[in-house]
Order: sequence, then C-alpha cells, then structure tokens
Amino acid sequence: MSYKPQEVLFASPLDRHSDALTAVRDAFGGGDVHCGAGFSDAVRQAFQANRPVVGLCAAGILIRLTAPLLADKHAEPPVLVMTETGDFVPLLGGHHGANRLARELAEAANGFALVSTATDALLGAPVEDPAPGYRLANPQHAGAFQKALAQHPAPIAIRGHWPLRSERPAETDSDSALALGTEGAPSESSLVYVPTDLVLGVGCERGADAEALVQAVTAHLAAAKLDPLRVAGIASVTLKQDEPALTALARALDVPLRVFDAPALAQVTTPNPSDVVQAEIGTPSVSEAAALLGAGSEAALVLEKQKFGIGTLAIAQARAPLTGFTAGQARGQVQLVGLGPGRADWRLAGTDAVLRGADHLVGYTYYTDQVQPLPHQEVHTFDLGEEERRCQFALDLAAEGKSVALICSGDAGVYAMGALTYELADRSQSRAVQGVEIIANPGISAMFGAAARLGAPLGHDFCAISLSNLMTPWTVIERRLQGASMADFVVCFYNPVSRKRDWQLAAARDILLENRPPETPVVICRQIGRAEETFTHRTLGELDPAEVDMFCMVLVGSSITRRYQPVKNGPISLYTPRGYLSRGEDHRA
Repeated sequence: MSYKPQEVLFASPLDRHSDALTAVRDAFGGGDVHCGAGFSDAVRQAFQANRPVVGLCAAGILIRLTAPLLADKHAEPPVLVMTETGDFVPLLGGHHGANRLARELAEAANGFALVSTATDALLGAPVEDPAPGYRLANPQHAGAFQKALAQHPAPIAIRGHWPLRSERPAETDSDSALALGTEGAPSESSLVYVPTDLVLGVGCERGADAEALVQAVTAHLAAAKLDPLRVAGIASVTLKQDEPALTALARALDVPLRVFDAPALAQVTTPNPSDVVQAEIGTPSVSEAAALLGAGSEAALVLEKQKFGIGTLAIAQARAPLTGFTAGQARGQVQLVGLGPGRADWRLAGTDAVLRGADHLVGYTYYTDQVQPLPHQEVHTFDLGEEERRCQFALDLAAEGKSVALICSGDAGVYAMGALTYELADRSQSRAVQGVEIIANPGISAMFGAAARLGAPLGHDFCAISLSNLMTPWTVIERRLQGASMADFVVCFYNPVSRKRDWQLAAARDILLENRPPETPVVICRQIGRAEETFTHRTLGELDPAEVDMFCMVLVGSSITRRYQPVKNGPISLYTPRGYLSRGEDHRA
C-alpha cells in the first residue's frame, strides 16, 4: 500500500522533540508534526483516519494507544517508532507500507530502518506490496508463502520479471520449491504478479445501465483472454466523465477513470473511425483513441473497437507496465466539508482524511484558519458576504479536474455552502461544471453540539429556523415561526441577530409566546465548542435580544422541556421527554 508523504503524522508527547520531528518531516517531504499536549488524541485520530503514524516516544506508548483500535491487520495504517538516535522501527503494518516507509524515512534522515519482518529481511520487501506497475494475482496465498519462507530461508526461484520494490536477489535457485515472479501458476508456494499494462477505452450511451456495462466489459476481457488485473485504468471522452455506468465500471475494476476532450481524441489515428461519432461529439473515435492516449506513446491496440448495444470498448497495451494512471484529466470533485462547531475533537473521524485528499482548500477566512494546509495544498480564502463567489470558484476549479475541499463550519449542508453549491451547479450552463462530482460529508451542526453540552433538549420533535431575512422574506420566516409555535417544537434559532438585524429575535420570541408559557427554558449558546463558549440560561419571557450576538445560536424549549439541576447552584441540564414513562397514557386526548 502506498501513502503520500503529506499523509504522515509525526508525533511526540514531548515539546522538545518538535525540532527533531520537523527536520525529519522536511527531509522526508511532507507530513504534520504534533508535539506536547493532545498527543494521545492526535495519534488515535490519525490511526482511525488511516494515516501513517511516526512516534518519537517509547514503543509501549504507541502500543497502548493503538491497541484498543486494532481490528484488521490488512486495513490498519503503518505505525512506526522513531528512536532518539534517528532510527525507525515498524510496529504495525509492516507488510502494508510500514517497512517501506521506515526505509524511506531512514534514507531521508540518515538513520537505520530496523525491520523485523522475516520476508523483508530475506527479500528486501513485503510480498503483498509489489513495485508500482504490478499486482499480486494470488494475495490469498501470501501468508502461507511467507510462513514457508521463514521456516526455510533458502534462495527462491524467480520466474519471469522481478516484481518487488527491492533489488533482485543475487542468489536464486531455479529448483526451489518457493517461487515468485510474473510467470507460473499461482499457489501457496508460487506468488504470481501481473503487470498493469492495459488501458480500457470505453464509450457508452447517456444513462447506460451500469450493471450491463460492467458485464459486457468483463465478458470481452474474458473472450480476449486478458486478465482484469492487468487493467491500469479506464479512459473516455470528457462528456462522459460523470456517467454513472463508467464510474461503476471503474469501481468494479478498482482503477481510475480519466477523460480526454474531443479535440485531443480527434488527433489520434484509429483503425475504426466513425462519421456518426464525429458529427455528435467532434471526434471520430472515443474508445480506440482514448485507450491509445491513456496507454501512452508506443501503445498498441490489443482489442479493436467492440460494439455491444449500450457502448463500445477498445483495449490498448502500454509499452511497459504503467506505474500510475495519470493521463488525461480526472473528474473534478468538490468535497463539502463541515469542521463542526469549533472543537477539534468534535470533527468527525473522516473529516481530516477528506481535507488531506484535496489539492485545493476553499472557504471563509475564519474557517480556513482552523485547518493546517499540507505543503502541496493551495488555500483560497474569501470574506464574509462572498458566499456565491466562494462556491462558484470551487466549482470552476473542480471543472478543470481539480480536487477541492469547500470548508464550512458545523455541517456543510445545514445553513452553510452545501445547498448553494448544488444550486449553482444546477443552474450552470457549463457542461464542465455539471460534470463535477459533488460529495457531501457529514459534520456536527451547532445545534447538535449545543444539545450535547446542555443534555438532551432535542429529545423530542424539534426544528431549526434561520432568522436572517437577507435572502428569505420575513413573511416566510414568520409563517414558519407560527407553525413551530403551534406545533410546540423545540426551536433552534440560527442567525438570530447581526449588526444590521436587531429586531427579528424579539419578533420571533413574541410569536412563540402566543402558544407556550413565558417560563419556557431558553439558552443563549455562544461560540459553541470553542474556548469562548458560554451558555446563558433564560426563560422565553425574559429573553433579551441585547444579550445575543452573531456568534450565538438560541435554543428555545417546547412546553414540556425541563431543567435538571440536582445540586443548587450546580450545572443546569435540559431535556425534552419523549414520553417513554407515559406509554400507558392515551396521548390522543
């Protein structure tokens, strides 16, 4: 398994190790450094986000921190110990990137990689992690092979090309019972590696059935006696970048999908051009031209265009195994990311992984300042009030094939940029913008963060209402307030006041008072989840808008919301009972 340098977390519980880890990070070419307070949380969060961890500390510390999280050795990220003398010891994930990472770090830091895995010691690399451009055809036999090699560490037979990341052993034995290479029959004693040297060029009709496309391509590969493991990627025309069937095919074969624009495809000479395709999209060939462009110079077609009802397929073979499939352009992507209410430990586990995976970070300055960009990432900041410009910029970047994270607070889909991004894409006349993949990631909204701090005020039916009438007419907001008042919802007021809007909260209070008692609990929740966090308890009757600012959310209980304060002058909790203790009563009365 390969990891990018920027994904690695270098951590230590001691502040004094900051300079040492920073020097290693810089020599290695990327990664985050975390020293001192919060070390344990940083390590656990990185591990859960599948990030490699390098700890400058006692091995036992990392073992105790990660032990409760261990579940599947095939899915766990590398965990390494760095010693005070600059050596690196893999603790977890040796065969899944840790041993290789240890060697790369040792080379960068002029230290040693203390690898304990038997196969690595004998072959110089883990057998499950072949060199770029190869795949292991029989991973199910890797464990038995390694066990046999450890029990009888004699020279092995090499059949065909050497596929591992290390140098080919000087001593081999053609008669050995153990063999590996690119030839032979897979078994527990023979590991066979397949070169990734094929590119599928695929065209299909709009809205093609995904399952039918996957079945057709799989059948053609089988008929041509071509191993699907040899496929490095799928190529098509830009107009098809958002085609669900092509996405499903790429997912089924576990390979990237890349696209080329029509003018680029039109420059490729192919054996089966089509006047119909030329008239429709501006190139006489999609499948053959895309396959040849994707496979690179000196590529040759091993399967000319095949027609199968909903599409066409052509297969090109590259001159050498493709170590990565980066030809053409990837489908652009906008990841909608919410940072939560403010506390770092309130970010969902997948949030950091999404942020690390983007090449561009876009957002309001106050939000982007809460994110530490990696060396390869570009940060684009916008002021408050530039919401439309911010979202359109993200979409335009993604339309160029870029990977973009649009950063919001709370949950990006709750009073944030999610809806605006979808609306702009929906209204766009640009085919490139419409082809952008928009992915909404969950976050913790302010109302859920506040509710958790207060107890269980949202235990029964509730609603959220924004009091900003900048884009929603007050007459609409007023109708919603009246409905919430009559329905006796717990209400969370977003955007309760601002410098230019100072009357809406008082009006909302008066509407709610029409249907619920003045003693109804109210909490002014300010800077939820941040160091300045405060919760001011009031009643609906005494709610004073002068106490509220633009950093607040106001939570108003329903008529059955209760305060819980077991100790006088102690903390106050709120809860709204759902009726579990009154199940025998007839609630229809």
